[in-house]
Amino acid sequence: RDTRLLGFLSRYSLFAVPAAQTRIKALVLDFDSTLSTPTWLSRAQQWAVADNLPLFESMDEAEIIANLGGAARLATLHTLLGALEASGVVLHIVSIGRKAAIVPHLRAARLLPYFGERVWGQDCE
Repeated sequence: RDTRLLGFLSRYSLFAVPAAQTRIKALVLDFDSTLSTPTWLSRAQQWAVADNLPLFESMDEAEIIANLGGAARLATLHTLLGALEASGVVLHIVSIGRKAAIVPHLRAARLLPYFGERVWGQDCE
C-alpha cells in the first residue's frame, strides 16, 4: 500500500466535505513522481521519466507497472482515481514530460479512461 495516496484520501476526502461547501471540480496532476514513481532501468542506465520518449517507447509492460510503483500501488491509484471520478472530479495531467510517452503508459496500466484527452505535455500546443 502506498501510504501517501491513502493519506491523501483521508486528509482530502471529497466525501468529508460538508454539503454547504464548494466541492472540488477538477484535479490537475503531474505524471513523473506524482502518478509514476520513476525507476532506474539498468538495461538503459537511465531513470524512466516521461521526457525521454525513446526510453518510454522501449519499456515493456512489467517495466511500465514497476514505473507506476508496482501492482499494489497501481491498485491504489485505481481506487483513488475512481473515487475522485465518482465524486464528479474531472482529472487532468499537465507534465513537463511528453504526452506521446505518458498516454501509452496510462493505457497499458488501464489508467487512461480516468483522464481521456485531458493529458498535456511539452509536446502539446
